[in-house]
Amino acid sequence: MAFLSRFKLDEDIRTLNQDVGSKKNFLESSSPSEANFRQTQARLLAVEKMLNYQWQPDEALLKLAIEIPKESKLSSLLLTSKQVVLSGYTVDENILGKMMNQIDQDEKWISIDLTNMSASVDKGLQYSVILGM
Repeated sequence: MAFLSRFKLDEDIRTLNQDVGSKKNFLESSSPSEANFRQTQARLLAVEKMLNYQWQPDEALLKLAIEIPKESKLSSLLLTSKQVVLSGYTVDENILGKMMNQIDQDEKWISIDLTNMSASVDKGLQYSVILGM
């Protein structure tokens, strides 16, 4: 019995070695395709990162619309790829302070500079703000 099972086990090992050899040949022949696939995946990942971190002016405008109080009115808005320049007027400095606090809490803005502030009898407190991105 041991003699017969020895022949069967030898045949099983030979079959497994042939299967492994054919799969190994297949994997080796497809290695250039796999390398190309991995390069394409890396490029797609790089493009996805660029698109996700790309500056989007519509997003900046939406955030500003939320952050600027109703009591504050904009007279001008300038969007560039690096900054947003706001000019406007508000009733008093408390409203301006509230707006600056809301803008400051948003992590999108790297810098916030209040560059110009003056009082006007007819419009109230005029201001200019530069928001850096």
